[in-house]
Amino acid sequence: MAKKTFEQLPEPKKTSKPIFDREHFTNESFAEYQAKCEKMAKADSFAELVENLLNEVKDPIIRERKKEVLDNFDLDSFLQRNIPNQKDLQVFRNCFRGIVFEHLANWEMNDEEENGLLGEFILRCLHNPRLLDLSEPTMKNPDRLGVVIDREHNIAYVSGMYECKVGKLDERAKTQFRDFYHNIQAIAVELNKRLSELKEKYDLDFIPEGGLELKTFESMEKFVVVPFAQNRAQIDSHRDKKRKLEDLGWQLRTSVLSYGDIDAMTIFIGNYYLQNKEKFVKKNIGKYEKEEEIKRSDR
Repeated sequence: MAKKTFEQLPEPKKTSKPIFDREHFTNESFAEYQAKCEKMAKADSFAELVENLLNEVKDPIIRERKKEVLDNFDLDSFLQRNIPNQKDLQVFRNCFRGIVFEHLANWEMNDEEENGLLGEFILRCLHNPRLLDLSEPTMKNPDRLGVVIDREHNIAYVSGMYECKVGKLDERAKTQFRDFYHNIQAIAVELNKRLSELKEKYDLDFIPEGGLELKTFESMEKFVVVPFAQNRAQIDSHRDKKRKLEDLGWQLRTSVLSYGDIDAMTIFIGNYYLQNKEKFVKKNIGKYEKEEEIKRSDR
C-alpha cells in the first residue's frame, strides 16, 4: 500500500487554541484566563506578542530575563523543526503547548551549558538506540542532560538531567523519571564498549578517550522545570509536585515564563502556522522525503 503524503493527511483542526489546563481554575476564572490569553495572542507580529507578554510583568529582573528568552525564539525555525509529519500529527494537535514550553525552557536553562554536543548525542541514542545497534525501538529520555568533561583524567561524566513539564505529574510521568537513569546507564555501557568504533563511525571527537560515566543517582542533579505560577491554585499545585518529586529524588524549578505566556504563545504560533501553512508544508515534505531516503540507505 502506498504511503500517504503530508498533503493527503487530515489537516489540523481549524483552531489554534491549545488544550488549556483547567486544573487550576473555576469555570468563571478559566473563561477569564482563556479570554486574556487569546487577547494577548491577537498580535500582528511576534515582536508585538513579546511586548504584550512583557507588559504583564512588574518585576524588572524577571522582565529582563523573560525578554532575553523570548528574543532568542526563532518562530520559523521552531515550526520547521516541529511541524507535524504523518507520525506525529496527533501530537501536534494535542501536545503542542508542551512542545512550545520545552523549547523555550531548554534555552532558558541551557544558555551557558557546556559540552552540549555529547549530551545531545546521548539523547539521540536514547531516542534512536539503533545508532548503537541496540534492538529497542526507543528509550525514555529526559529533555536535557548535564555533561562535565574532566580534561585531566580524559573522561566525561553525566552530572545531571532535567525534564520540562507543563501538564500534570501523573503516574506515567513518575515512571519515566525512574527509568531515565537506567536508560542513560545502558547507553553509557554500550558506548564505552564500542568507543573506538563509534568515534570513527560518527566522528565523535567530543567524547574523551576515557569514555563516559554517570554520577550516582543520589549525587546527580535532577530537576523538573515548570511554568511560573500565577494564582493560588497553581502555587498549591507546585507544592504538591515538589513533594512528589522529592519522594523520587528530584527537585522542582520554575521558569520565568508563566502558564499564561505559554498558552498565549501557543495560540499565536498556531495562528501563524495556519496563515503560513503552505511554506511549512512544502519544506516538511522535502524533509520527510530526505528522512525516508536516509532510512532506505541504512537498510
